[in-house]
Amino acid sequence: MLLVLLAAAGAACGGSTGPGGGEIRGTFRLVRVNGDTLPYPYYHNVVEGRTVEYKVHEARLEFRTRNRVYDIRTLDFLDPRPDTLIAGYSVSGTQLLLTRPTTPAQAAHTDTGSIAGDALTIRIRHLAGTPDVYATFSYVREP
Repeated sequence: MLLVLLAAAGAACGGSTGPGGGEIRGTFRLVRVNGDTLPYPYYHNVVEGRTVEYKVHEARLEFRTRNRVYDIRTLDFLDPRPDTLIAGYSVSGTQLLLTRPTTPAQAAHTDTGSIAGDALTIRIRHLAGTPDVYATFSYVREP
């Protein structure tokens, strides 16, 4: 019985991404947005004859203790710049819920996703103040 308890404790320390795990550990790197490779243009408009296009150049999710995730992205608003958001998350089976806080540009909301082994997919509602983007971000776990 003691060996079973020690094995369970060891598995919990390494993190769990399976049903009932409750927490995710590690870093996941963005590889695709809506099935396309990066950089991915998520906003395109012509303003006074000038094309304005915002892009996602790279991103990663760093899952930390106490169900916190750091969403770190490099976005392009005329020039690339970093953007980091801290959110809470919960896991139920393979479903992932990211609870986004209120910011000056948007109200609090929840993005939903799924996790299967080393692959993670999230439907992102807003990107850096651009509302209702609804892009599907696909990540892979970094070694």
